[in-house]
Amino acid sequence: MKPGLLALSLYALTQAGCGGGAPKTSVDSAIAQQADTALRDQAVLNASLPSSDSSPLQSSKEPGLRSPASDVASRNDTTSGIVKSLGTAATSQLTLLPNSGGGKIALTGPDLAALGRTNGAEVWMTGTLRSGPGRPLAARSMEVERFVVRAVDGVTVTDGMLVADGDAVVLVASDGKRHRLVTPPSALQSQVGARVWIAGRMDREPSTFGVIIPKS
Repeated sequence: MKPGLLALSLYALTQAGCGGGAPKTSVDSAIAQQADTALRDQAVLNASLPSSDSSPLQSSKEPGLRSPASDVASRNDTTSGIVKSLGTAATSQLTLLPNSGGGKIALTGPDLAALGRTNGAEVWMTGTLRSGPGRPLAARSMEVERFVVRAVDGVTVTDGMLVADGDAVVLVASDGKRHRLVTPPSALQSQVGARVWIAGRMDREPSTFGVIIPKS
């Protein structure tokens, strides 16, 4: 009940008491009861009204709320295919022809020189793949973080570092396995300290190899 209605109710009850129609004690009791009811109604009305300083928007600083950026996670892409240098000497571009198809991928990254020495080989690689308009000869690009040579001319190869172990030459493969080479040719022995690929089985004399990263 609004304050104006409360005043009118009290006035009406007072006038009724003055008319002599009821004993004064009954009128006083009725007035008190009506006033108490009116006050309770006013309290309910006030509680239902919004506060002037309240806001329906929640603060972004409340616990449990995260900005969209916090939901973005970086990921590594992996792919494999044939490394191919395209274009002329002036506009050459190192690309990957993926085994899964989907068009050429331009290769970038700090190991581009090493990748260039694997031209024509089948290579597995991991990095960040980007789609959309790219360089002239490929619609996609990949910043390569790591790669492993898997095959050359259709023959399986082992990619690793050549190290000396006493009088022996050992190939430490990309998976950490150590392969003691059987009668390595002098040309291969001279590459100790380089990263190379060696074709064929590791328990046989190497016949074909290639340098990926020359020794320093």
